[in-house]
Amino acid sequence: MEDKKEKYIQGKLTEQERDSLEKEFTVDESEEVAFELGVKKGVEEAIIKDLREKVGQFEHRRTVSGIRPWQLGIAASILLIATFAYLLTGGSQDLYSDYYKPYPNFEVTALRGADEEALIAQAYKAYDEQNYTLALEKFEEHLRSNEEDVASRFFYGISLMENEEFDSAISSFKTITANNQRDYSDAAKWYAVLCYLKIGDDQSAISLLDELQDSEEFGQNARLLRQDL
Repeated sequence: MEDKKEKYIQGKLTEQERDSLEKEFTVDESEEVAFELGVKKGVEEAIIKDLREKVGQFEHRRTVSGIRPWQLGIAASILLIATFAYLLTGGSQDLYSDYYKPYPNFEVTALRGADEEALIAQAYKAYDEQNYTLALEKFEEHLRSNEEDVASRFFYGISLMENEEFDSAISSFKTITANNQRDYSDAAKWYAVLCYLKIGDDQSAISLLDELQDSEEFGQNARLLRQDL
Protein backbone atom coordinates (compact mmCIF):
# COMPACT_ATOMS: atom_id res chain seq x y z
CA MET A 1 0.00 0.00 0.00
CA GLU A 2 2.83 2.40 0.90
CA ASP A 3 4.45 1.83 -2.50
CA LYS A 4 1.16 2.56 -4.24
CA LYS A 5 0.66 5.72 -2.19
CA GLU A 6 4.12 6.94 -3.17
CA LYS A 7 3.42 6.26 -6.83
CA TYR A 8 0.10 8.08 -6.46
CA ILE A 9 1.85 11.14 -5.04
CA GLN A 10 4.49 11.02 -7.79
CA GLY A 11 1.82 10.76 -10.49
CA LYS A 12 3.06 7.39 -11.72
CA LEU A 13 -0.29 5.57 -11.62
CA THR A 14 -2.74 5.32 -14.47
CA GLU A 15 -6.10 7.01 -14.08
CA GLN A 16 -7.73 3.64 -13.43
CA GLU A 17 -5.12 2.77 -10.78
CA ARG A 18 -5.62 6.16 -9.09
CA ASP A 19 -9.39 5.72 -9.01
CA SER A 20 -9.05 2.23 -7.54
CA LEU A 21 -6.57 3.35 -4.88
CA GLU A 22 -8.66 6.34 -3.83
CA LYS A 23 -11.52 3.96 -3.00
CA GLU A 24 -9.19 2.09 -0.62
CA PHE A 25 -8.04 5.18 1.28
CA THR A 26 -9.21 5.68 4.83
CA VAL A 27 -10.03 9.25 5.86
CA ASP A 28 -6.63 9.57 7.54
CA GLU A 29 -4.80 8.18 4.52
CA SER A 30 -6.63 10.46 2.11
CA GLU A 31 -5.79 13.50 4.22
CA GLU A 32 -2.14 12.39 4.44
CA VAL A 33 -1.88 11.92 0.69
CA ALA A 34 -3.61 15.24 0.05
CA PHE A 35 -1.18 16.96 2.40
CA GLU A 36 1.87 15.40 0.71
CA LEU A 37 0.56 16.35 -2.70
CA GLY A 38 0.03 19.89 -1.47
CA VAL A 39 3.60 20.10 -0.23
CA LYS A 40 4.95 18.56 -3.41
CA LYS A 41 3.13 20.94 -5.70
CA GLY A 42 3.52 24.06 -3.55
CA VAL A 43 -0.18 24.83 -3.50
CA GLU A 44 -0.85 28.53 -3.69
CA GLU A 45 -2.61 30.32 -0.85
CA ALA A 46 -5.53 31.21 -3.09
CA ILE A 47 -6.21 27.54 -3.80
CA ILE A 48 -6.09 26.70 -0.11
CA LYS A 49 -8.53 29.53 0.62
CA ASP A 50 -10.90 28.28 -2.03
CA LEU A 51 -10.58 24.75 -0.65
CA ARG A 52 -11.44 25.90 2.87
CA GLU A 53 -14.50 27.71 1.56
CA LYS A 54 -15.70 24.54 -0.13
CA VAL A 55 -15.14 22.50 3.03
CA GLY A 56 -17.06 25.20 4.91
CA GLN A 57 -19.95 24.67 2.51
CA PHE A 58 -19.97 21.00 3.47
CA GLU A 59 -20.08 22.02 7.15
CA HIS A 60 -23.03 24.30 6.48
CA ARG A 61 -24.88 21.56 4.64
CA ARG A 62 -24.26 19.19 7.56
CA THR A 63 -25.97 21.56 10.01
CA VAL A 64 -29.02 22.11 7.82
CA SER A 65 -29.47 18.64 6.39
CA GLY A 66 -28.35 16.30 9.16
CA ILE A 67 -25.21 14.96 7.49
CA ARG A 68 -23.17 12.92 9.98
CA PRO A 69 -19.67 14.18 11.03
CA TRP A 70 -17.97 11.12 9.54
CA GLN A 71 -19.70 11.84 6.23
CA LEU A 72 -18.37 15.38 6.35
CA GLY A 73 -14.84 14.05 6.90
CA ILE A 74 -15.08 11.74 3.90
CA ALA A 75 -16.55 14.48 1.72
CA ALA A 76 -13.79 16.91 2.71
CA SER A 77 -11.11 14.30 2.08
CA ILE A 78 -12.50 13.45 -1.33
CA LEU A 79 -12.49 17.15 -2.15
CA LEU A 80 -8.86 17.42 -1.06
CA ILE A 81 -7.82 14.46 -3.17
CA ALA A 82 -9.74 15.69 -6.18
CA THR A 83 -8.18 19.14 -5.94
CA PHE A 84 -4.63 17.93 -5.54
CA ALA A 85 -5.04 15.20 -8.14
CA TYR A 86 -6.10 17.91 -10.55
CA LEU A 87 -2.96 19.86 -9.72
CA LEU A 88 -0.86 16.75 -10.13
CA THR A 89 -2.13 16.02 -13.62
CA GLY A 90 -0.94 19.47 -14.61
CA GLY A 91 2.47 18.91 -13.05
CA SER A 92 4.42 18.62 -16.28
CA GLN A 93 2.82 21.81 -17.52
CA ASP A 94 3.92 23.57 -14.32
CA LEU A 95 7.47 22.26 -14.73
CA TYR A 96 7.50 23.54 -18.28
CA SER A 97 6.68 27.03 -17.02
CA ASP A 98 9.31 26.74 -14.31
CA TYR A 99 12.14 25.77 -16.65
CA TYR A 100 11.32 27.29 -20.01
CA LYS A 101 12.73 30.53 -21.31
CA PRO A 102 13.69 31.35 -24.92
CA TYR A 103 17.31 30.64 -25.74
CA PRO A 104 19.36 33.85 -26.09
CA ASN A 105 20.45 34.71 -29.60
CA PHE A 106 24.24 34.44 -29.56
CA GLU A 107 24.27 34.32 -33.35
CA VAL A 108 23.65 38.08 -33.57
CA THR A 109 27.40 38.72 -33.35
CA ALA A 110 27.91 36.80 -36.54
CA LEU A 111 25.47 39.07 -38.32
CA ARG A 112 26.99 42.41 -37.43
CA GLY A 113 27.82 44.32 -40.54
CA ALA A 114 25.66 42.02 -42.64
CA ASP A 115 23.07 43.28 -45.05
CA GLU A 116 20.06 44.13 -42.89
CA GLU A 117 17.81 43.08 -45.74
CA ALA A 118 19.29 39.57 -45.82
CA LEU A 119 16.71 36.91 -45.03
CA ILE A 120 18.66 35.44 -42.11
CA ALA A 121 19.19 38.88 -40.57
CA GLN A 122 15.43 39.46 -40.73
CA ALA A 123 14.83 36.10 -39.06
CA TYR A 124 17.08 36.84 -36.09
CA LYS A 125 15.77 40.38 -35.80
CA ALA A 126 12.22 39.06 -35.56
CA TYR A 127 13.35 36.49 -32.98
CA ASP A 128 15.03 39.16 -30.84
CA GLU A 129 11.88 41.28 -31.03
CA GLN A 130 9.82 38.25 -29.93
CA ASN A 131 7.90 38.32 -33.18
CA TYR A 132 8.04 34.55 -33.38
CA THR A 133 5.47 34.18 -36.14
CA LEU A 134 7.57 36.32 -38.46
CA ALA A 135 10.74 34.59 -37.25
CA LEU A 136 9.21 31.24 -38.19
CA GLU A 137 8.42 32.48 -41.65
CA LYS A 138 11.93 33.86 -42.22
CA PHE A 139 13.79 30.89 -40.71
CA GLU A 140 11.70 28.44 -42.72
CA GLU A 141 12.38 30.30 -45.95
CA HIS A 142 16.09 30.50 -45.15
CA LEU A 143 16.33 26.78 -44.31
CA ARG A 144 14.86 25.74 -47.65
CA SER A 145 18.17 26.57 -49.28
CA ASN A 146 20.39 26.28 -46.20
CA GLU A 147 19.51 22.92 -44.66
CA GLU A 148 22.88 22.59 -42.91
CA ASP A 149 22.50 25.83 -40.95
CA VAL A 150 22.22 24.25 -37.50
CA ALA A 151 21.84 27.51 -35.59
CA SER A 152 18.92 28.64 -37.71
CA ARG A 153 17.25 25.24 -37.37
CA PHE A 154 17.62 25.47 -33.61
CA PHE A 155 16.12 28.96 -33.34
CA TYR A 156 13.43 27.86 -35.77
CA GLY A 157 12.58 25.16 -33.21
CA ILE A 158 12.36 27.70 -30.38
CA SER A 159 10.09 29.85 -32.52
CA LEU A 160 7.86 26.82 -33.06
CA MET A 161 7.67 26.36 -29.28
CA GLU A 162 6.68 29.98 -28.82
CA ASN A 163 3.87 29.36 -31.30
CA GLU A 164 2.87 26.20 -29.38
CA GLU A 165 3.78 23.88 -32.26
CA PHE A 166 5.53 21.43 -29.96
CA ASP A 167 5.50 18.32 -32.16
CA SER A 168 7.08 20.26 -35.02
CA ALA A 169 9.63 21.74 -32.62
CA ILE A 170 10.61 18.24 -31.49
CA SER A 171 11.15 17.21 -35.11
CA SER A 172 13.38 20.24 -35.65
CA PHE A 173 15.45 19.45 -32.55
CA LYS A 174 15.69 15.77 -33.52
CA THR A 175 17.28 16.80 -36.81
CA ILE A 176 20.05 18.49 -34.82
CA THR A 177 20.58 15.72 -32.26
CA ALA A 178 20.48 12.96 -34.89
CA ASN A 179 23.48 14.54 -36.60
CA ASN A 180 25.19 15.09 -33.23
CA GLN A 181 25.86 18.74 -33.97
CA ARG A 182 28.30 19.79 -31.25
CA ASP A 183 27.30 23.45 -30.92
CA TYR A 184 23.57 22.94 -30.42
CA SER A 185 23.13 19.25 -29.59
CA ASP A 186 22.67 19.68 -25.81
CA ALA A 187 20.50 22.76 -26.26
CA ALA A 188 18.30 20.88 -28.74
CA LYS A 189 17.92 17.99 -26.26
CA TRP A 190 17.02 20.37 -23.44
CA TYR A 191 14.31 22.14 -25.39
CA ALA A 192 13.02 18.83 -26.73
CA VAL A 193 12.66 17.76 -23.08
CA LEU A 194 10.48 20.80 -22.42
CA CYS A 195 8.39 20.04 -25.51
CA TYR A 196 7.85 16.49 -24.28
CA LEU A 197 6.70 17.85 -20.93
CA LYS A 198 4.23 20.11 -22.67
CA ILE A 199 2.68 17.26 -24.66
CA GLY A 200 2.68 14.93 -21.66
CA ASP A 201 5.37 12.49 -22.81
CA ASP A 202 7.32 12.31 -19.56
CA GLN A 203 9.16 9.10 -20.48
CA SER A 204 10.76 10.66 -23.57
CA ALA A 205 11.65 13.69 -21.45
CA ILE A 206 13.31 11.49 -18.82
CA SER A 207 15.31 9.65 -21.47
CA LEU A 208 16.80 12.90 -22.77
CA LEU A 209 17.36 14.24 -19.25
CA ASP A 210 19.49 11.18 -18.50
CA GLU A 211 21.63 12.05 -21.52
CA LEU A 212 22.05 15.61 -20.25
CA GLN A 213 23.25 14.78 -16.74
CA ASP A 214 26.86 15.67 -17.54
CA SER A 215 26.13 18.60 -19.85
CA GLU A 216 28.17 21.66 -18.92
CA GLU A 217 25.39 24.01 -19.92
CA PHE A 218 22.25 22.07 -18.96
CA GLY A 219 23.45 19.40 -16.51
CA GLN A 220 22.35 21.16 -13.34
CA ASN A 221 18.85 21.92 -14.59
CA ALA A 222 18.59 18.43 -16.07
CA ARG A 223 19.40 16.85 -12.70
CA LEU A 224 16.91 19.07 -10.87
CA LEU A 225 14.15 18.46 -13.39
CA ARG A 226 14.85 14.72 -13.38
CA GLN A 227 14.22 14.69 -9.62
CA ASP A 228 10.90 16.45 -10.11
CA LEU A 229 9.56 13.92 -12.59
